[in-house]
Amino acid sequence: MIDIHNHSLYGVDDGSDSIETTEKMLIDARTQGISDIIMSPHFRHGMFRYDIEKIEDHFEKARAVADKVGINIYLGCEYHVDTDMVSNLKNHHVHTEGDTDYVLAEYSHDTSEEFINTSVQDLLMAGYVPVIVHVERYGAFLKNGDLPFIMREAGALIQTNAASISGAEGRASKNYSISLINDGVCDIVASDAHNMKERKNMMGKAYKVVSKKFGKDTANAIFTDNPYDIIREIKNR
Repeated sequence: MIDIHNHSLYGVDDGSDSIETTEKMLIDARTQGISDIIMSPHFRHGMFRYDIEKIEDHFEKARAVADKVGINIYLGCEYHVDTDMVSNLKNHHVHTEGDTDYVLAEYSHDTSEEFINTSVQDLLMAGYVPVIVHVERYGAFLKNGDLPFIMREAGALIQTNAASISGAEGRASKNYSISLINDGVCDIVASDAHNMKERKNMMGKAYKVVSKKFGKDTANAIFTDNPYDIIREIKNR
């Protein structure tokens, strides 16, 4: 499996709090069958500062741990979308997913459908591929069942969290995530793991849920094959 949305990089946001926790998270991920992780620290104006020098320094230290564990890691960002997003990406103030054209786009629970549409179009016109993260959290998607289809037709990708699929985020979140898979509009499942406690990596459990309900071909597509498109671009850049 490949995890493109993960907060195991230590000391940079509300994810891992130490290099020791990072190592535990990487070991746990490897045990579940994850081969590649894109560490994606938060950027959110007024909440999470993306200190790129600190992030890159911590990433290099984490890389040594990852090599020991036997897992491949790359650097990205979970960007809480704002009006400066394209400018910040173009000026390299934050990393894209492994410095490719893929971008993790996060919204607030109450972000309007209009703003989501506009920001996705802005990213696409600038040459990026938006990966809309944990869509099961957004009121705009829950209210408009056509929105995942509209976003995918425009060129964005839809990501759901493994914890939602496993049921750890509640029945409603699980049901919605399962419905996206059933409708063929879930492109990628990722962990969004933050720690080894209440927000741990649940990719292995979620894979079993999807495999049992939809078959291994579907599970492999959204846990491995589709996210590998990003890894392939990283390796080919």
